[in-house]
Amino acid sequence: MSPDELLRELGELATSVGPAVRPAGTDELLRSLTETARRLFGAAACSLALLSEDDSELLYTVAAGEGADDVTGMRISSAQGIAGWVVQSGQPIAISDLSRDPRFSREVAEQTGYVPQSILAVPVETAQRTLGVISLLEGPHDDLFGHGTACAGIIRRAAPDAAIWSVRVLGSKLTGKGLVFATGIRWAIAQGARVVNLSLSTGREDYFGLFHQIADEAAFAGVVLVCAVNNVPAPTYPAEFSSVISVAAHDGRDPFGLDANPTPPADFGAPGIDIPVPWLSGSTIVSTGNSFAAAHVSGLAARLLSKHPHLRPYEVKTVLRAVAGNAVPAPGSQP
Repeated sequence: MSPDELLRELGELATSVGPAVRPAGTDELLRSLTETARRLFGAAACSLALLSEDDSELLYTVAAGEGADDVTGMRISSAQGIAGWVVQSGQPIAISDLSRDPRFSREVAEQTGYVPQSILAVPVETAQRTLGVISLLEGPHDDLFGHGTACAGIIRRAAPDAAIWSVRVLGSKLTGKGLVFATGIRWAIAQGARVVNLSLSTGREDYFGLFHQIADEAAFAGVVLVCAVNNVPAPTYPAEFSSVISVAAHDGRDPFGLDANPTPPADFGAPGIDIPVPWLSGSTIVSTGNSFAAAHVSGLAARLLSKHPHLRPYEVKTVLRAVAGNAVPAPGSQP
C-alpha cells in the first residue's frame, strides 16, 4: 500500500471519528478508535487532537501507544507543527523523515518523551467544519525480538560494507498485518534500496494480486527481493513469484556457498540449519530457519551488486545460479 493509499484508509477512519465527537460521554469511544487505528496500521502511536471553540488551540484529547500518557491533555497552537498544518490546510499528509521537515515541532515531541521519525495525519471533519486531526506516528526502533539482528548479522558477514535499514512490519510476537507488510516493501523500494530481505510472506490468496504488483514494481525499479519460503509446504507470496529470489534452508556451512534448486518455486538452498547467529543484547544463539538462509542470499546479492551495480534483478538471479555449488558447467566450457 502506497502512502497515498494509507492516507485514504486513515481518512476513511477519520470520517467515523467526526460524528463521535460530542460534548460528553465519548472519551472511551475515542480512546477505542485511536487504539484501533494504531493496531490496524501497525503504528507506534496514534493521537487525536481537537480544535478549541475559537479554533486557536489543538487539545490532544486521546492517544494510544508511545508517549500516550504525556501527550493526552497537551495543548498547542492550532498553527503549530504538523497537526497545525493539517487543520489549517484541511489536507492529509505523509512524511517519512520528520527531521527534514521544517513544519515538525521537535520541542513539542520531546515534551511527550517520544520523538517520531515518520507521520501520517488527516483532518477530522464534519460537513460543516474541521474538528481536529488524527495522527499515526512511527519512530526509530530497536529489535523487539532478535530475528532482525540475526538476519542483519548474516547479511553483514557476506557484505560487510552494506548499509542496512531496518523496516519494522511485525510486533514483538512476530504478528502483523498484510497491508503493513506490503507498505514496508514499497517504502524500501521508494527509498532506493537495492536488495530487500524478506523473512516473511503470506499465504492468503486475497493478497496474491497486491504482492504480485509489488514484486513487479521492485523488478522494474531494479530492486532485488529475496524472500524466505514458508517453513511448511504451502503457497506463499511474494516468495513464489518468478521475479523474486526465494530461498530455503539447508545444512551447509560455507558462508559464501549456495545451491540452485532445479525445481522452483524455491530458487536456492542456503545455510540455515543449526547456525550461530547474533541476537539481542550482544548475545549469540544457535537457530534454524529459512529466514536465515534468505539473509545469506541477500548478503551475496548485495556483495555482487557492490561490484556490478548495473545488474538487473533477473541478472542477479542468473549469476547466483551460475556460481551455485551444484551448477553444471556448460558443454565445452573450462572447469
